[in-house]
Amino acid sequence: MAEAGILKGLLVVLGNLGWVAADSNTFMVLNVISDAVFYFLPILLAFSAANKFRCSPIIAAVIGGILLHPTFTGLVAEGNTGIDFFSIPFTLMNYSSSVLPIIIGVWLLSYIERFIKSWMPKVLDIVFTPVLSLIITVPLILIVIGPISIWIGDLFSVGFNALYSNLTFIAGMILGALYPLLVLTGTHYGLLPMLIKETCLKSLSALMQDRLLF
Repeated sequence: MAEAGILKGLLVVLGNLGWVAADSNTFMVLNVISDAVFYFLPILLAFSAANKFRCSPIIAAVIGGILLHPTFTGLVAEGNTGIDFFSIPFTLMNYSSSVLPIIIGVWLLSYIERFIKSWMPKVLDIVFTPVLSLIITVPLILIVIGPISIWIGDLFSVGFNALYSNLTFIAGMILGALYPLLVLTGTHYGLLPMLIKETCLKSLSALMQDRLLF
C-alpha cells in the first residue's frame, strides 16, 4: 500500500512537470498499477484475515473476488441500488477498497467452515465444505454485513477526516490511542489510503513550492 501511494505521488509530480501526459497510455498503465492494490484490497485482506482466523485463505480470497465481481460493480455503476436473493432484498454496494465487510465476513467464515467440517465426512469435505461455506457466507455478507459495515466505515472515515483537517493534534491523540485496537481488528487498513494520500499531497506541495522558489 505504501508503494502504491508513492507511485500515486510520482504520477502527480510527472503530470505537473509535463513529463507524462494525463491522457497518455503510459499514465494509464502506471495509474492502474498504483490503483490495483487499493481496488482489490478486499481480496488481499481476505487472504490475510483467513490466516489470522484460521480458515481457508483460498475460500476467503474467493469471497473477496465475489464482492468485486463485474456483475455487481456493473449494476452499481448503472445506478442500481438493490436486488434480491431468494426474494430477500439487499442494498448493492461498491466493495472496492472496502475493509470492514471482508474482515467481518472472513471472521464469520471461520466459524461456518469449522461447523461444516465438524459433521462433514472426510471423503466429501474437499468438495462440499467450500461450496456450503460460500453459499452461506456470501449472502450474509451481501444482505447484512456488507451494507452495515460500509455505512459504519464511511461514517468513521468522514468523521476522522473532518477531525484530521480541523483539529490535527486531537485527531493524532485519538488515533494514537485507538491504533492498537484498530490493528488488532484489521480496520487500520481503512485509514492507510487516506493517511498516505495526505502525506503525499503535503510532500508534493512542499516540493512544488521549493521548485517555484528556484
